[in-house]
Amino acid sequence: MQYNNSSFFLSKLAAYFCPLIAISILAGAHPSFAAGAGAGIGLIGSGTAGARTSTPDNAASMLKRGLQYYRGQGVQQNYAKAMRWFRKAAGAASGEAMARIGEMYERGFGVRKSYKEALKWFRKGIANADGRAMNGIGDLYYNGWGVRQSYAAALIWYRKAAAAGSRDAMCAVGSFYEANFPFLPVNYKKAMIWYRRAAALGDITAMDLVGGLYEGGKGVPKNYVVAMAWYRDAAARGDGLAMIAVARLYLGGEGVVQSTAKAVGWYRKAEASKSRPARLIARGMLKALQHQPPR
Repeated sequence: MQYNNSSFFLSKLAAYFCPLIAISILAGAHPSFAAGAGAGIGLIGSGTAGARTSTPDNAASMLKRGLQYYRGQGVQQNYAKAMRWFRKAAGAASGEAMARIGEMYERGFGVRKSYKEALKWFRKGIANADGRAMNGIGDLYYNGWGVRQSYAAALIWYRKAAAAGSRDAMCAVGSFYEANFPFLPVNYKKAMIWYRRAAALGDITAMDLVGGLYEGGKGVPKNYVVAMAWYRDAAARGDGLAMIAVARLYLGGEGVVQSTAKAVGWYRKAEASKSRPARLIARGMLKALQHQPPR
């Protein structure tokens, strides 16, 4: 799952508010495991690399240039230019570039949204053993975009992507263990294992989710101090929702000395973050706190 594109949004918010409610909504009814899994597995053999001979260094440099335009790093953000560089890198056998192209079609960034094209490019990336592309296929099955919706098939692809090193997929697998799917029992300890794997690789969302399990006492003894440490680590790396979590613990005096002033400070940091959900939550909390007496 991609945390910045919607498929993991409710699960991420669940770490701060009510995990069981949000994730249970996501669980819902799903197609049979066998049907979804068979459809997912068949994708590997259907992809084509479509790559030209080139050196890994050239492919990496073209991918890097595309990412600069995609993120607006050192240049003005321009999805059309990003796509051109991703296509060049894909032509030089970059599996990640193929996955990035798929994501742009999935989101409609710089191109007309097309799940059919997204699926095609993810297949190409998978043919090049790219974990990001496998994660992309998982997202399509998770949301039912361009394929028959199947949480079971999504989990198969997330596991494949996690094995290929995708941090997003590691968090996705962990989130499945927090949910209540008929084909997978809730197991917070396994969720923690997957979140910690991603966190060890520097994934800030995974750090948030580890904190959420400690805060909720799920699979581990409830420990607000440890939860705060994980939230602070993620917040220090710029994660807006982690800033919200830090503010919440200060506001409730959980694991720290209660301080409305510090909570307000963290809400203001979240309001200035790049996370739209965090900004919305922060604005609402700041408005609510204006009418409360200081503590």
